[in-house]
Amino acid sequence: MAGDLLLAGCKEGPNNFSYDARIGGRPCGAFTYYALKALKALPASATYADWHAKINPGYLPSASYPQSPQIFGSADARKRKILS
Repeated sequence: MAGDLLLAGCKEGPNNFSYDARIGGRPCGAFTYYALKALKALPASATYADWHAKINPGYLPSASYPQSPQIFGSADARKRKILS
């Protein structure tokens, strides 16, 4: 296995936030909502790096949710196919 990988909703630090949202009338986390939206839009062959790039800057940060999702892991881990 290529190692562990972490997708986080925002940067680390005291002035960085992960936002709760109400999107489409339903409560959710902004990162979770846009991560799932991005996942649905990607081809089955997409990697974790592709997924992160689709989320950030594709959807976040935004004017409503100024959070900056992060990805942590080795280059090999980022190249893995999503959920494989």
